[in-house]
Amino acid sequence: MRRFPAAVLPALLLAGCSTTPVHRAGMPVRLVDCPDWELVGRIGVRRAGEGWHGTLVWRQAGLRYHLRLEGPLGQGGLEVEGGPKAVRIRPAQGRPLTGHDLDALVARMLGWSLPVSGLRFWVRGRPAPGGPAHLARDRGGRPRSLRQQGWVLHYDRWAQNGQGAWYPARIRAARGALRVRLVVRRLLCRPQQPVGPWGS
Repeated sequence: MRRFPAAVLPALLLAGCSTTPVHRAGMPVRLVDCPDWELVGRIGVRRAGEGWHGTLVWRQAGLRYHLRLEGPLGQGGLEVEGGPKAVRIRPAQGRPLTGHDLDALVARMLGWSLPVSGLRFWVRGRPAPGGPAHLARDRGGRPRSLRQQGWVLHYDRWAQNGQGAWYPARIRAARGALRVRLVVRRLLCRPQQPVGPWGS
């Protein structure tokens, strides 16, 4: 029977028990990068000593999107759907809002600014196109922090989905007195997601 050196056996046992993918220095980092994807998580907001939180489900199909907020953050429930031409926000109570500026409509509905247009890229660890950005990476090559559009984002934790791509599992964002925290439970590529014709 072949014997392993005493120093090798513990390492083999640890390797067999490990379930977390290991990224080695120099290996390319593959982030979630697809036009159609789905995100499920929780979002929290703090401003001037007050706080809100809720669940978030986000489906993106190219330039079209559908977001659903549930809980106190969305005032009992809030749906956002749109595309390049139009945006509609439907609260659980009250009349819907329509327009062309997604971020302005969200600020009008919630009473505070949330950069949804930028988050579309930030939740995948990428700067939004069309503007200056400062991106810093960790030792593994994944984004560690991002400064853009007056926001400062910190990527505290990363996870790898079943499709072999990395995504930010916990993001902290701040702009002035506003603090946003997003915990992502799932971020997957979902080809041809049905998000509806609104705003297309």
